[in-house]
Amino acid sequence: MYSNVNSEKPIESTFEFPLDKDVVVSKLICMIDDKVVEAKVQNKEEAKEKYDDAIASGKTAVYAERKTEKKESVTLLLGNLLPDQDATVTIQFIQSVNIEGGSFAFKMPTSFCP
Repeated sequence: MYSNVNSEKPIESTFEFPLDKDVVVSKLICMIDDKVVEAKVQNKEEAKEKYDDAIASGKTAVYAERKTEKKESVTLLLGNLLPDQDATVTIQFIQSVNIEGGSFAFKMPTSFCP
């Protein structure tokens, strides 16, 4: 959840979280006030341009990008969150699970320090 409680101006928030190479983000939903927006996969340059245009025109927008430089991760930008406004972002992902000897291990990161 993102909240703009300490600023009298719109803010941009950034959230980065790790993903293993075999993880696929399957859905991203952002709820701002009573409006629900579901993300669509687009060409990276086109999506970033749409995000920048929305921010420049004063609209609230969300942009997510998978990065593979050092470690696999997803960076999420939430721009123009208005004062006293809350946003909840839900990310759904799919990961293969290997079963060995009747058991499996599922890794879910609880913290991330780049």
